[in-house]
Amino acid sequence: MSTTNTAVTSVADPAVPSVPLTPRMENVTVCLPLIRGSVAFYLGKKADEFQTHRWTLYLRGPNNEDLSQVISKVVFQLHPSFAEPTREQTAPPYEVTETGWGEFEAQIKVHWKDPSENPVMFSHAIKLYPPGTVATTIPVETDTPVVWESYDEVVFTDPTESFYKQLERLASLPSVEYSQQAHFQQFSDTEDAQALLEAQKFLQKELGTVKERLGLLDTDMGAVEEAMRAIHEKRASKARAAATAASPSAASKKQKT
Repeated sequence: MSTTNTAVTSVADPAVPSVPLTPRMENVTVCLPLIRGSVAFYLGKKADEFQTHRWTLYLRGPNNEDLSQVISKVVFQLHPSFAEPTREQTAPPYEVTETGWGEFEAQIKVHWKDPSENPVMFSHAIKLYPPGTVATTIPVETDTPVVWESYDEVVFTDPTESFYKQLERLASLPSVEYSQQAHFQQFSDTEDAQALLEAQKFLQKELGTVKERLGLLDTDMGAVEEAMRAIHEKRASKARAAATAASPSAASKKQKT
């Protein structure tokens, strides 16, 4: 069993023209913990050259929360060698079960109920063999699975009020049953808190960088506008001088002198 922790930031999609049903909550961030994982069993005597393992790829909450309150669909992208490599799930449990012989990197794309939030993409390596072993090693046990999970924090910035309330309600909703939940890892509050802290640090750093860039951009734009005004005034002054010199009255005065 293996776990990793990452933080992902989701921001509102500026390309969505529709007005949110509820106003956005400025200077508010909220985190959604997600776990992506796979459980693989060796088929034993039923294994052949092309079918050595049965595995399940899934996306869940730390306590198997009903994520359908905030997720509209989850799209699993498998290896192109599968007959239907794209699998779409619109309701929990968000999982796909298949048989195969090789390990590969799957893609998991999460779409949110709030259309103004950008979808989030995760990669997950489907592991068939325990760490430290090679693919040519024939497993001995068929009842002990290879479990590979990763803990993620999706950070939402300035969410709408309705989406924020949906995220806050998740903990109070009944859990969802997954086919392989007996093999799921329990993530402690300490780990969750640490992941949340790291996600918040990451977010604050990113926001600081963006604000700094915007400040520099405003300064640069001000300097450009000032330079453009100076050039315009200089050209206008030259044009007025040239027009005065070329006028008949100016020429007449010159001849009299």
